[in-house]
Amino acid sequence: MSIGFVGVIVSTVGLLRLFPLVLLCWVVAVVVTGAVLVRIPPLSTVPEEYVVEPEPETAFRGSPTDYVRFAFGKALDEARHGRILPMAVTGLVDGLKVTALTLGTVVTISTATLLLIAETNVFRLIAAPLAPVVALL
Repeated sequence: MSIGFVGVIVSTVGLLRLFPLVLLCWVVAVVVTGAVLVRIPPLSTVPEEYVVEPEPETAFRGSPTDYVRFAFGKALDEARHGRILPMAVTGLVDGLKVTALTLGTVVTISTATLLLIAETNVFRLIAAPLAPVVALL
């Protein structure tokens, strides 16, 4: 989720004046969630080993201009060796695979959430303890 999307959601529900506070709460929630999730199974049980040997990037030192020159040099090298089209096709195929894998999950969760909102009071019950806090702000 991006900061822009959080802004759109906050604006949609009419709380744009509280955007800095909502953003701060969002950042805290993301950091706390990340800190907790890496310490509980299944993430804590993932072994720290590589499937293949890592290939670190070429070390680079220099000014921003040198870095741009280095990047263009690498791009021209890729173009000379004819690897751009195969890499582009591989990237497209990988992107389509990720889209196919996540689309079903996103649609299912979105549909279930919209059904819960439309047909039950679950979110009103969850939000009830927060209403006085938001009213004070």
